[in-house]
Amino acid sequence: MPLPDGDRGYPGAMTTEMTNKQTKDPALRKEYKANSDRPTIANLTNHSYFALQGEGNGDISNQTLQVFANKYTPQDADNLVTGEIASVDGTPFDFRKPVRLGTVLNSPFDQIAMRGGLDICMIINGKPGTMRRAARLADPDTGIVMDMSTTQPGLQLYSDNIGTRTQVGKGGKIYKTFYSMSMETEGYLDAINHPNFPSRLVAPDQPLHEVTEFRFSSS
Repeated sequence: MPLPDGDRGYPGAMTTEMTNKQTKDPALRKEYKANSDRPTIANLTNHSYFALQGEGNGDISNQTLQVFANKYTPQDADNLVTGEIASVDGTPFDFRKPVRLGTVLNSPFDQIAMRGGLDICMIINGKPGTMRRAARLADPDTGIVMDMSTTQPGLQLYSDNIGTRTQVGKGGKIYKTFYSMSMETEGYLDAINHPNFPSRLVAPDQPLHEVTEFRFSSS
């Protein structure tokens, strides 16, 4: 997709591309690319929702989540990152071992309570730019397991926090709060304003190229 120089205030004519491919493993592979004729910033991701319990078939409370992350980026009341990189130790964001989601979705912990559920960027362990494990989501009732790997630095967890609203999804199924999970691999949010965050600069000699893979299995 071409974006002209100055689009929404950003410099540089930039071209972005996302490719979806089923690999032989098999896995769903999402590949993100961006090129610009001038230095600019880009942070590409995908906002798919996953309902391993089946579409419109209750919430995700009984599912377990494991995230290979020792740290996360706290946010303020306006949902903007503060620039801090915090440890998951002693917080509900410690998903280093599988955690039942129902134990954290209604937590009084401020980073969860302010948003009525999960909406946080986890910093994936290991070297950004290399393919490594990011997360595992599993539903014990259906037996469906989703494993994620990525080259991206971060993973945004969003538990579909829509409060008392309802939404109509595929096939006319009704979705309520916590009926699905979005897991968005990404760079650190607002990196341009936080020198301690890894850069999301894209330039003629510095194109963006990131990969995320989803593998589904049954337990």
